[in-house]
Amino acid sequence: MKTKAMVAGGAAKGVRATLIAAAATGAVLVLAAPASAGWGTSIPGGYGNARTIGVQEDYFQACDTAANNIGVYGRFILANSAGTVDVSDGNGSAAGCGEQDWTQTPYWATRLQAIQRDGIASPWKNTDGPSGV
Repeated sequence: MKTKAMVAGGAAKGVRATLIAAAATGAVLVLAAPASAGWGTSIPGGYGNARTIGVQEDYFQACDTAANNIGVYGRFILANSAGTVDVSDGNGSAAGCGEQDWTQTPYWATRLQAIQRDGIASPWKNTDGPSGV
């Protein structure tokens, strides 16, 4: 004959096992997410950032996040020695960011950097190319 304590203990073990299984599944799902949903880098101190959007690394964005009247732009180095693209956030720290769409071209960013106009910059960030190529 099972006591209430034995039934409750069994239920608790079942709940624990379910939570452990759910946590393990969640970790697997997070690890299985696409490696390249975009890349970003920020200027130390929170002055601004630059990023690529999407998995093809071909939509560029630069955002000024500090109301200091200096300005921020993103520098994107294109694949296949196609050159460098600078994207400026023309409205300063007001809402919105500077953007350039390169999705209709064969080019994508291989490296990016956020730069404040006084020279303070983020570290360079490498991307993994379109869809991880």
